[in-house]
Amino acid sequence: GTFVAEGAYEDEVSEQVQWGIVQDAMKEMGMHDSLASIARILSFVLLLGNIGFEDEEKSGTPHARVTADSMQILEQAASVVQCSPQALAEAITIKKEDKMFGRVPLNASQAAKNRDSLAKLVYNELFGWIRDCINLELARDGWNEEGGPGLTIGLLDIFGFESFSVFDAKAKQWRSANSLEQLCINFANESLQSLFNKKVLEADKLLYETEFEAGDVPDIKVDARGQASLASIDMVFSKMWDFCREAERRDEYEKMGKEMLDVIRNAKRDDAQYKRDDGKGVDEKKWKLDERRYFPTPASFVITHYADDVEYSVDGMIEKNLDKGHDFLKTLALARSTTGSEPPVREPLALRLLQQALGVEEGAAASGETSGAPGRAKMRTVAGVFKNQLLDSELEGSASKQGRKGLIPTLQETHMHFIRCVKPNDLKRPLHFQRPKVAGQLSSNGVVEAVKLAQAGGLPTRYSYAELWDRAGMDFGLLLRALWRRTGKPSKAELPEPREGMKQVLEGLQEMEWVTDGAVL
Repeated sequence: GTFVAEGAYEDEVSEQVQWGIVQDAMKEMGMHDSLASIARILSFVLLLGNIGFEDEEKSGTPHARVTADSMQILEQAASVVQCSPQALAEAITIKKEDKMFGRVPLNASQAAKNRDSLAKLVYNELFGWIRDCINLELARDGWNEEGGPGLTIGLLDIFGFESFSVFDAKAKQWRSANSLEQLCINFANESLQSLFNKKVLEADKLLYETEFEAGDVPDIKVDARGQASLASIDMVFSKMWDFCREAERRDEYEKMGKEMLDVIRNAKRDDAQYKRDDGKGVDEKKWKLDERRYFPTPASFVITHYADDVEYSVDGMIEKNLDKGHDFLKTLALARSTTGSEPPVREPLALRLLQQALGVEEGAAASGETSGAPGRAKMRTVAGVFKNQLLDSELEGSASKQGRKGLIPTLQETHMHFIRCVKPNDLKRPLHFQRPKVAGQLSSNGVVEAVKLAQAGGLPTRYSYAELWDRAGMDFGLLLRALWRRTGKPSKAELPEPREGMKQVLEGLQEMEWVTDGAVL
């Protein structure tokens, strides 16, 4: 099928045994009563991938319909989630428009894309539901006084920075293969790099400015390219949102993509760095030097990331950005059956997942009610949802996400530690390091600046004065009194405050060498 990778497993691997292990693990996580529903939903997703479409001409326009040899698969897919086959077919082959344009039939190619979008969205909701079940079970014995999870240790393994290219045999040259997916992934990487800069570089530099004299503060420059990159991506997301609504109405995705590129080019041209010295207009000479760099082809643009320049193609980007699966779910979760008054989907867990994805309150599906403000609904886009899940202080959309925060706000509430991974070579060889490649990565991801900062400041390990004094206050007190006796300073009845006490300890140690057991202190 479409969603099953081809290839053979090793003889000793039994899918039945592996599925049994997964089921046992799910039972341990409290999902005993949902195993049958989970299996049905997975079956639904896999069956969707086997549904084929063909075009039939109606009034000179190709209309998609399910192929004859896929009708049985359509019925099976509908039955496993207790859904009407007709409703499922319509959800995939008909584009839902507003009252002005009515229901617009799609061609076979468009229907296949919609089928894939629906499968991805249903699978994503199931994955999120299983994750929430596991989190709930793991935290059950560790609730804090406010009713939330107690102390936790979180591990975040992120996608690497992505930049792809493919060889165009016709043009006999390499071209960019980066689109919306890479733009979102690199946006996440850029945001996390910015968080690293603030945590490791900016925070430490502020600490040194507090601790040292002005002339002793290390001259460490936090790379500003990341902030410029985030601003550029945010601008692209904003322009894309504007064009998505118009492109869907006109059904001219390719043309609208080129128009969006022109708007992005004009916005880049209006940047302050290209203003003339007198502030009047654009320095065309300076702009022309950079225009070819940032817009190398009539269908692409370049963003300078912290790691490298990446070229993104606008071909297909607007169509990918439209969150079409949301409309399909409305059809399945809210629409009335043609043969009865109940919603088409009646499989309990499947209906619950569809309702969660739409933000539908419990029991509201039968009446077709959805939560949210009245009037025209806010258009959902892939980039918009991704940005919300990454940056917002409160997640929107799915009812299962209510009360949760985006990734960056969640990380900001933790005590973070970073492990930076470096790709040693492009040859995939062990123990082989390409010096320029490694040095470039260490420089671009802030590691070099962090090391310089620690070396220049001399504070690789940090404790507050109060914390350090509390942990070794008696030892420091004895040391201070010994210092006073050695230096002839008058003995003090009261030890000083932690900050002053530590200052006196360090000043005293600088005046003389203390030898204990053969070691110089």
